Amino acid sequence: MLLWTLIAWGGRLTFLAVGDDWWDWARIGGSFLIGMITGMLLLVPSLRGWAVPAIFVFSAWTTVIWIRSMIANWTVSGAVSLKLVHTALAIGFGLLVWWALAFARSDLVPRPDQADGEQQRQSESGPVAES
Repeated sequence: MLLWTLIAWGGRLTFLAVGDDWWDWARIGGSFLIGMITGMLLLVPSLRGWAVPAIFVFSAWTTVIWIRSMIANWTVSGAVSLKLVHTALAIGFGLLVWWALAFARSDLVPRPDQADGEQQRQSESGPVAES
């Protein structure tokens, strides 16, 4: 989902840089910020226990952004091609949200309480020798 966010919003950044619409700044900047935080939490082992709540926040944010986008695009007059492109992007993000939530609910990502317990077990048993 992080990569798809970069692809989807990457082309929009040029337009954003010359625009002054605060909503564009909020949704694109918020998407990048929440996405980067989520990515960091997934990649840094000591913080991975907080990845599940971050995935839920990122998924909720993405869902709200794209539902709003669909309503805005289909209720105003404009090119059908733009509406279809945004619909395809919304469907792609919807599928990625579904996948991310399934991933977050799986045992592949430790929960904060699981990560804390594992860190506690490691500290009680002493340092682990690396080969």
